[in-house]
Amino acid sequence: MIARNLILLLFCAALAVGCGTSILRQDIPVTTNPMGAKIYANGKDMGKTPATVSLERTREHVITIVKEGYRQEDVAIRKQYQSDKVFMKALQTGFNTQIVSKDNHMAVNSGFNSVTQQEQTGEAYTLVPPVIKITLTPNSAPPAVNSGSERTSQILPPEPSPPE
Repeated sequence: MIARNLILLLFCAALAVGCGTSILRQDIPVTTNPMGAKIYANGKDMGKTPATVSLERTREHVITIVKEGYRQEDVAIRKQYQSDKVFMKALQTGFNTQIVSKDNHMAVNSGFNSVTQQEQTGEAYTLVPPVIKITLTPNSAPPAVNSGSERTSQILPPEPSPPE
């Protein structure tokens, strides 16, 4: 009897380990002008520009761009909740469960479980910005102005010291 329970327990443990949640990733293209800058995602070397980095959708990230002779650029990658998409999938899941089971309580639970699963796998999120395009600024260049999705470094002149 003990051996049977032990085998059953080991089987359940093996089954639980094999059913881990897989995290979705999003590819973010990274380009710079000039090309050949090193890309770091959360401190990990990801290669040189132009390249595409694959990031987990369940968390926020920092992309760092480094090239000798140019200012370092740090880009915050945020996860953005897609509430409409999550809600629609939860409704669809609940509706499909109700059709099959004819149980309203089970259908509501299925919809709520769908929301939790989407959040755990990253399906509920998208990473923004979806593309990184940066014009690097030389260390000795004057300030530059840029708009839109492109970012340009700016070097500000030193503030004048107060009179003594």
